[in-house]
Amino acid sequence: MSGMDGYQVLARLRADARLRAIPVIAVTANALSSDVEDAMAAGFNAYVTKPLDIQKLLTTVDYWLDNDATAVASG
Repeated sequence: MSGMDGYQVLARLRADARLRAIPVIAVTANALSSDVEDAMAAGFNAYVTKPLDIQKLLTTVDYWLDNDATAVASG
């Protein structure tokens, strides 16, 4: 990304009341367990590493689309 890293984008999304409920999936080459732990602690909903396993990415996106739709329907 140009100009902002994923943590900065996440912070902006979470700071905006209209956007804070949007699920955010980190997609990165940083694959150490400490990287995953840090990202999840920061508030990412999921973490997918490169090289991408397309099926895992699609499953993760599907999960959060379903989860978000359920939350909106019940909220």
